[in-house]
Amino acid sequence: MKIIAGIQAYEEEDFIKPTLLSLKQFCDKIIVVEGCWENTLKITKSKRSRDKTVEIIKDIIKNNDKENKIELHYYNGKNQKAHRLHILNLCWKYKPDWYLQGDGDEIFHEKEIPELINLMKSTKKYSINPKHKLFWNDLYHYELWNPTGRFFKFTNLNKNKLIYSGCNNYKYLKKNIFTDQEIPDNIYIYHPSYVKNFNRQLLKWNHRSLDDSKKFPHKIDHKLKMVYRSKYMNVHDFQNQLNKISISELPFFLQEKIK
Repeated sequence: MKIIAGIQAYEEEDFIKPTLLSLKQFCDKIIVVEGCWENTLKITKSKRSRDKTVEIIKDIIKNNDKENKIELHYYNGKNQKAHRLHILNLCWKYKPDWYLQGDGDEIFHEKEIPELINLMKSTKKYSINPKHKLFWNDLYHYELWNPTGRFFKFTNLNKNKLIYSGCNNYKYLKKNIFTDQEIPDNIYIYHPSYVKNFNRQLLKWNHRSLDDSKKFPHKIDHKLKMVYRSKYMNVHDFQNQLNKISISELPFFLQEKIK
């Protein structure tokens, strides 16, 4: 069974290292494509990450990748769809049995990986979509987020019959075999998307608003430097809705970030 990960990354210096190191534990190949799409470029004026994202990836490849699992590519397309398809094309040559479509800030727990592998071997379904532990403001509070397309079973499928159907999903032929998804209750994606530095949060808020042609459904509190769901009255109301987690419960590579 061959597991190939396709990761899009742009200004992800905060968590790209734990992401890649966690993926190395179970993926046969990790294709990282660095670069922003059109709307982000309008804001940053820079095709390449302005932080240390590229340096960190290159350092991992040089010093932590004796197995040659990680490949770094560069791309600047029109939108997220173009990036997802470009990454998929790069990964397809390795003939994945399972394809992980991910981002540069999604970490897997080493204790849950054996269960993930067993599920891939045993499931009759064509997609596995773990729920996200989506962290806000720090690594001690998270929101349990509904699953979106992440793992797709591509064994013996024809890429020409594969249709990209949205931000994180695919369709296959007239019958969408990926609709009947496996949602495990003991495997999660640890996603510190909203624990990044404030400028990164602001960039994400701005470019997503452009990309979606609507306001990104989050609020930024400049005084507290926090973000929260717009459906809540304020930061404190939102915080009260979050789950708490201890350091010892985090994946090893996230624990390393705190240390």
